[in-house]
Amino acid sequence: MNLIDVKNLLFNYKIYSGEKEEVIEHTAIDHVSLSIKKGDFVGILGHNGSGKSTLAKQLAALLKPSGGIIYVNGMDTAKDELLLPIRKTAGMVFQNPDNQLIGNIVEEDIAFGPENMGIPREEIEERITRALEATGMSAYREHSPNALSGGQKQKIAISGVLSMEPECIIFDEPTAMIDPEGRKEVLKAIYDLNRLKHITIIYITHFLDEVSKADYLYVMKQGAITLEGSPETLFKMPDQLTENNLELPFEISLIAELRKKGLNIPKEIYTKKQLLEFFKYLRQEEGFLFPEKKVENQQKKCIAETEEEKGIVLKNISYQYKKRSAEEAKDALQDVSLSIKPGEFVAIVGKTGSGKSTLIQHLNGLLQPQSGQYFFEGQDIWSKKYDLKKLRQKVALCFQYPEYQLFEETILKDIAFGPKNLGFDKKKCEEKARYAMQLVGLPAELEKVSPFSLSGGQKRRVALAGILAMEPEYLILDEPVAGMDAPGKKMLFQLLHHLNKDKGITIVLVSHNMDDVAAHADRVLIMEDGTLKMDGTTREIFARKNDLTTMGLGIPQTVEFYLELRKMQIQESIDSNRQTLQNENAIPLTIGELAEYITGGSK
Repeated sequence: MNLIDVKNLLFNYKIYSGEKEEVIEHTAIDHVSLSIKKGDFVGILGHNGSGKSTLAKQLAALLKPSGGIIYVNGMDTAKDELLLPIRKTAGMVFQNPDNQLIGNIVEEDIAFGPENMGIPREEIEERITRALEATGMSAYREHSPNALSGGQKQKIAISGVLSMEPECIIFDEPTAMIDPEGRKEVLKAIYDLNRLKHITIIYITHFLDEVSKADYLYVMKQGAITLEGSPETLFKMPDQLTENNLELPFEISLIAELRKKGLNIPKEIYTKKQLLEFFKYLRQEEGFLFPEKKVENQQKKCIAETEEEKGIVLKNISYQYKKRSAEEAKDALQDVSLSIKPGEFVAIVGKTGSGKSTLIQHLNGLLQPQSGQYFFEGQDIWSKKYDLKKLRQKVALCFQYPEYQLFEETILKDIAFGPKNLGFDKKKCEEKARYAMQLVGLPAELEKVSPFSLSGGQKRRVALAGILAMEPEYLILDEPVAGMDAPGKKMLFQLLHHLNKDKGITIVLVSHNMDDVAAHADRVLIMEDGTLKMDGTTREIFARKNDLTTMGLGIPQTVEFYLELRKMQIQESIDSNRQTLQNENAIPLTIGELAEYITGGSK
């Protein structure tokens, strides 16, 4: 039996220019039809602006159709008198958890839904306990949501919907801001709800690997469904997935790269397990070898020992947020010392709550340490003589949630705000703003559009353009590609490398995505519990698998696959105690390097 039926759905909305000079009608959903059975796990994928999040809001009865019809458990979402029972049937977890956190403490927030459903208090307590256990957040039951990091807030938002135990839960990119270990926990909890409690799951995501175990997938582009089928069917269609602006899973990308290099991999193979079995067969039956092949280390050497007057230097920095209770009296930063030199491309990595966001807010003077010193270009920024405005002109910060930086009525005005504050005239401000729009790939026709009418990925581009318009020397980005589709992500990293290599801008990237860090950063800083645990080149850091796994971080998929291949052939090449590679320069950090390593063995 179908829980949801969508028939010829059409949805139009109006985009108002911030200056109210014109109204543009946009078709977000273009005659979509689909059905979802009770108990199914269905993934809906698509690029930014494809209409997938708008469709999710339609299914949750948060928007009304412009045409067509939606039935949720037989109820028409267009009828106002049915909205409450529909929303009891289908709950929704949004991409930004701040949109649905309301309680003063975590357990109050999670209890809000069940209380409004009339659930007895004893059962509510049990539901709170189960929901927090499912997301690994039991220790934060008495904490204030406002004191949590972005990833922790998302887990609480998910817990709040889990506590209501609806027939269907719609997830809108719930893992975008969560660290790798947290992502695994959340995905397990969601799949368990489906498999064990038979709750229908509708999962919106950019990540194909997150829906690899789904029952059925829909792919959207420009408001329409362009592909549909089981994961097995779609994963064997890499070209069509790429045409729909989706980022291929690691193993699908690797298979495609190996085929380009002439390795004949059967079409039936599409999973990592199958690929490893294939290589095992080649080794046993055909003597296929993976040689000890040194990958040329082209990374910039860490330059932390040059003279201190250059760049950013932190000495024994400690910081503690104002505590609401004794349980929250934990140092956000503890005795952190580091230096970042001009021209570096540095990644800061750590679990949710490790202190990454707190650290970068010190770098441009938003937070003042309670102890320790911060020197920029040889000057103590917290001395009375220092002008913090000069620091913030040179060291720019793009926040985790870009909408926190957007406030003007049009995109052009928002981007031009920074140059305006620096004293440039209107003509120069708009010139700088338009150039920044070009850099981040925003078309000129969006100049007069309100930034609040854009998708999450587009908002992120506007926020970044506003920073680039100020022409900083240091660019700090907190999870810059979260919520971005594959083309947007590719464009952003190309831009960052252009700024770094051609303009000499120092890049500091905060990320949970180890594959992105491996592919783009020259140096990696690892944070844990407010302390700096590791600092080294990317290859040095990712050679320490056991240490990273212990911290709940894991390693890039390229390194993981490489280790599996080495185990298959030469077990002694890996230190069994520390899981540290003897030849760290041999580690392939990108799919291209890994494919080159594998195909080199076939010659």
